[in-house]
Amino acid sequence: MTLSSARPAPFPLRALRCLPVAPLAAAALIGTTPAHAADARDAVVAADTLLTGLAARNGVRDGYLDMLASSGLLLRPAPVNGPSLLQGDEPDRNPLRRAPERVIVARSADLAVSVGPYAGRPAAGADGLGHYVAVWRTGDDGDWKLQVDAAMPHGDGPGAVDAVAGLPLLPWVAPAGLCDANALGAAERQVVDARAGGNAPAARLYAADAVVLRSDLAPVAAGAAPRGRVWRDAQMRGTWVAQSQDLAVMTGLVRTDAAERGYGFLHAWTCEGGGWKLKLDLENLPR
Repeated sequence: MTLSSARPAPFPLRALRCLPVAPLAAAALIGTTPAHAADARDAVVAADTLLTGLAARNGVRDGYLDMLASSGLLLRPAPVNGPSLLQGDEPDRNPLRRAPERVIVARSADLAVSVGPYAGRPAAGADGLGHYVAVWRTGDDGDWKLQVDAAMPHGDGPGAVDAVAGLPLLPWVAPAGLCDANALGAAERQVVDARAGGNAPAARLYAADAVVLRSDLAPVAAGAAPRGRVWRDAQMRGTWVAQSQDLAVMTGLVRTDAAERGYGFLHAWTCEGGGWKLKLDLENLPR
């Protein structure tokens, strides 16, 4: 099984190198006080809330176009460039409500992930009720921009969005320490090899509070997740590592047979106990 990056030439997963990060000596100086960490989380929640407000005011298409990074991806269900896709869509007034219930932010405050319930039709195209995942990165102006967005319908009970909005976030342990960015490929390799063999990744690869998301399945703990499909091949479409080297996100396209068009996966990794742990395991299975 091979993994391809956005670069022209594919290369084996074991040869994966992450996007450039700050030198270790500089990254080691990055620290976060509790107040700063809360401010960073609040800024991500505000960006997530702003997206919903823009969608309500201008329509879902234009709301997402305002918030997406130029290289932003939508998992629909395979990863596609969001701005290019949405610019070809007609303006809409589809209702959309969403609210983050979990947020994790790198100590360097340049990479974050939010997860929460939604109702309506997000730009990722999964109409109904379910959970979304958003990957956020800071732009040159310091504002949070949407780098990846995925919607996973599962028919959660009505009112889930309203029940979450405004409430304290669910606990999600923040990253700690500094992990070797080059070790990220080896960790991802273990996940892909397990899936290629029809197995769930080893429990030791998951964080204690890891969240697993599958289409038609509400968020569950890693130990309660179904085994899932056997992966035939995977192609990387994006890798982002925080400057503080404590949070990383990898997303790409996976196929389970030669004829399949493929669907998106997303893995968020945090540095815990001196090693990379899988914090979020998402597969946007075709419906």
